[in-house]
Amino acid sequence: MANKFRELAAKDLRFHFDPKRVEVNSTKELHPVKHRVVGQKRAVEAIKFGIGMADPEYNIYVAGSTDTGATYMSRALLEEVAKEQSAPPDWCYVYNFKEPDKPCALKLPTGHGKHLKKAMDKLIEALNIDIPAVFSTDDYRYKDQVLRQEFENKRRKIIDGLREKVEAESFLLQVDPQGISIIPGKDGNILPPEELAKYTPEEKKALRDRGDRLSVEMNQALGEIGGLESEYVEQRKALEHKVALITGAARGIGKAVSAHLLDLGCRVVMIDVDADRGATAAGELRARGEADFVNADVGDEEAVRQAVDRVIELSGSLHGLVNNAGIAQHHTGPVSELELERWNQILRTNLTGAFLCAKHAAEPLRRGGGAIVNIASTRAIMSEPQSEAYAASKGGLVALSHALAISLGPQVRVNCISPGWIDTRSWDTAGNADVELLRPIDHAQHPVGRVGTPEDVARLVAYLLSSSSGFLTGQNVVLDGGMTRRMIYEP
Repeated sequence: MANKFRELAAKDLRFHFDPKRVEVNSTKELHPVKHRVVGQKRAVEAIKFGIGMADPEYNIYVAGSTDTGATYMSRALLEEVAKEQSAPPDWCYVYNFKEPDKPCALKLPTGHGKHLKKAMDKLIEALNIDIPAVFSTDDYRYKDQVLRQEFENKRRKIIDGLREKVEAESFLLQVDPQGISIIPGKDGNILPPEELAKYTPEEKKALRDRGDRLSVEMNQALGEIGGLESEYVEQRKALEHKVALITGAARGIGKAVSAHLLDLGCRVVMIDVDADRGATAAGELRARGEADFVNADVGDEEAVRQAVDRVIELSGSLHGLVNNAGIAQHHTGPVSELELERWNQILRTNLTGAFLCAKHAAEPLRRGGGAIVNIASTRAIMSEPQSEAYAASKGGLVALSHALAISLGPQVRVNCISPGWIDTRSWDTAGNADVELLRPIDHAQHPVGRVGTPEDVARLVAYLLSSSSGFLTGQNVVLDGGMTRRMIYEP
């Protein structure tokens, strides 16, 4: 008569072995080596047998009741085996141009997959710069050539230093388009395999040790070169041929912003209602880069539309808009005497002009993934008597900025700058004419100890137009040396 076996439930397991032999209260406390068998010796041996199978297509399936430690024990055994075996290689699938539905597979040494991905990311980033650069200007190519030469000089210096160390250890440094490698050498040539076979075990070990030390040196050198490559790409990004339109650019803040953007490699199109002064300013700034001038009244919609069309005609694209044009008349007399015509004139230029420029530049900016910077004033958030028209226009500009940010995002970011006291006189004249010095008290009343300059505004504009401020939109940035935070009472 065949033997009959009774199925043993997990909860009854404790009655079939001596609990004193187990120094744990539950399977969660099991140590993978110390407590290998807990009344399940055959199951453990079966798992070990399965793990030992050499067939790569063989899978292990562990079944049984829960809370018996089967999962834990399987994992523990697998971890023990894994410690004794080398990690599997990495695999990379490559697009097959001949048969797109059959990608090719590349086998890589363990851990090299992440390095390949990093290198490919850098390649794609570089291509995104190199391809548009083919169509760039002579000025761009010259600046890029200078940067490239600097990079190559630094790279060569690192490699030469590494070569000296490698050759001092009787190895050879091989540099090719695929990378850098260290090879055992003899008398300036690659060590032949038959020569290596004659080495004693001690000599082979000494050779391996020297190779390991040099590998550390090589990895450090590669890290330095990688850092140089990243720096080179970032510098080239700053030179990427962007196009910016600046209104009210004939003098003051607008002219300073134009000059600074030119210094950063941008092409600028300057707009101003003053034809003579605007053309003169653009002529002065052409020594810094590509500067064009378009005569237009920003309060005239048809003139604005034609100006934006002209920008696209000149440059082919638009990446930044700086709405700086404005009538800087802070005081318009008692409100009871302010004429409606004057009120409308100030709002037409200071507020409506910015709206019209944003309206007609919106689509080109969307295509270019651009940004808008509106130049308002601290008078949008604080006032002196008899400044209603100017304050209203600048307050409206702040509100317009956050409204546009919501409407045009995420393709276009929109921010606003509210400058305080900015001494624009050095940029209001052609050249560097002498200007009257400010009084010590003018500077001292500012928490930062000085009055602002157009260059302060220009640097902030450049930041807000750049990808460095990619998470910033709809904001009003107060640039006033801390004046609006200072509590002032009459003595």
